[in-house]
Amino acid sequence: MSDNVINLTPALLRRIINEERQILDEKRARAKKKARAAGKSPSGIPADISKTAKQTREVPAKDLASTVPEAVAHYKKLKETAARLAQQLSEINEASQELRAQILEQL
Repeated sequence: MSDNVINLTPALLRRIINEERQILDEKRARAKKKARAAGKSPSGIPADISKTAKQTREVPAKDLASTVPEAVAHYKKLKETAARLAQQLSEINEASQELRAQILEQL
């Protein structure tokens, strides 16, 4: 079994790291080539930005104007709900503590 032991020297470690780096670089180069062939940049962004810009549609500001007040109203409702649930949880914890105390007294 000791015949299979290899000492990991700094030189051997550098060689292993360089081999792995070459493998990763080759994979990265293949991925870039494949992305360019598909018409995308390596980051996944379309290569032809002007074509993408033409495909987007503009939304008038008046259509978005109502979303902010709706979001604020929803946020307020959620805060009220959270406060109500916190109060209920507090009541439940108090009742639980009282029951625990009663049980311990009976033991």
